[in-house]
Amino acid sequence: MWTDEAKREAVALLERGDASVDLIAAELGVTSKTLRDWKAQFEQEERDTPMTAEERRQLARLRKENERLRMECEILKKAATFFARHRS
Repeated sequence: MWTDEAKREAVALLERGDASVDLIAAELGVTSKTLRDWKAQFEQEERDTPMTAEERRQLARLRKENERLRMECEILKKAATFFARHRS
């Protein structure tokens, strides 16, 4: 069973646009329809729940920070792979 947090992370992968819906769904072990349904569900929740201006600013800041952290993580993974190959 998928938690809302895990579903949101899956949808965030989709929204990054780095891979197709089918590829992301296959990697996560769900159907493409399920992934699209999760995206639609969260979009509907956002439309149904108005945010204050401060909440929108905070959300934008957190999204930028999240993207920066993901990029840093990818860089670290690549560096670790590089150094593991060139060890000794």
